[in-house]
Amino acid sequence: PEKLVDGELADPEPSCDEVRVRIRAVALNHLDVWVREGLPHIKHTYPHVLGSDIAGDLEDGTPVIISPGLSCLQCRACLSGHDNLCRRYRILGEHVRGGYAERICVPKANIVPRPLARRDTGEPLAATDCAAFLLTAMTAWQMLARRARVVPGETVVVIGAGSGVGV
Repeated sequence: PEKLVDGELADPEPSCDEVRVRIRAVALNHLDVWVREGLPHIKHTYPHVLGSDIAGDLEDGTPVIISPGLSCLQCRACLSGHDNLCRRYRILGEHVRGGYAERICVPKANIVPRPLARRDTGEPLAATDCAAFLLTAMTAWQMLARRARVVPGETVVVIGAGSGVGV
């Protein structure tokens, strides 16, 4: 925490393929701790903004969540649905400006409508609820669906369910 600095940055301006999101909630992910401690394979420009798991609103007020993985969307890996294998793959808050801010600009392809209520109970979902699962859910999905190829009807044992990915 002693490495974090509270400061003012100019609002980012979206490029032609981006949208600006007003951030409502951002989760603390263990990735943020690793980035703060320094990752030898990444050279940041400073100030660097942490935060991968973001829920917010588009400028027109539409509630959204942001898929934290950025890819080229053009290479073989991206076109085959394996964008996390893209050579240009980056993660918000790790490689590029993240969500510990008031606003962020991201590719339109990374915008997902934010659910406003639980499907099963109809109870409202806050932005904080939505931000709490993004990167960990992507990681768990990758492990279960793509690596282990788990299908409906199979049983999975989750060891360490107290972690973000385990949850």
